[in-house]
Amino acid sequence: MTVYIVQKLDWKYDDAFYCLYDDEPVKAFAKKHDAEVYQPLLEKEARESWQGQGRYCIGENGDCDEPDAFFEIVALELES
Repeated sequence: MTVYIVQKLDWKYDDAFYCLYDDEPVKAFAKKHDAEVYQPLLEKEARESWQGQGRYCIGENGDCDEPDAFFEIVALELES
């Protein structure tokens, strides 16, 4: 059985740029479609509240841009 987990990506500032610090499961779904409906709702809200509403240096290469995502969907195969 496959479950689809929507997880929050936690970005932290590291003196020069933002980097992915952690991820945390938010909600699991049995159907991929349900996760695909839920994730954009969280993503929209996170982008609206992103600090400063502007561009930040993301990643080790220092590209100044917003994070690609604040939430992602991960498929997890459960053993029976």
